[in-house]
Amino acid sequence: WKVDFSRSSPLYREYVYLCLSNEIINMKNAGHGSIMLHLTKENVENMEIVLPSFPVIKEFHGVIEPYINQKNIIQKELETLSRLRNACKLAEIVRFGYG
Repeated sequence: WKVDFSRSSPLYREYVYLCLSNEIINMKNAGHGSIMLHLTKENVENMEIVLPSFPVIKEFHGVIEPYINQKNIIQKELETLSRLRNACKLAEIVRFGYG
């Protein structure tokens, strides 16, 4: 089972990615613990994703794009903060000899 999105619009790829991400969140919330034990190829093959017409996808993208951009900005900020935290911890270990 494979879907080839190589020639499709990036907007469709984005839509499908968001749908699949949402499905994974739903499975995690419905289960107890790791979903990987229960996620099989058959489960994935049986997932249905409705692909709206291109005008609807385009409108969806217009609505969701600011949120995706903000998420990306926050992700970069978290990565920077994580690097700074790790550098501070390392400096503390070097200076005081403990962690």
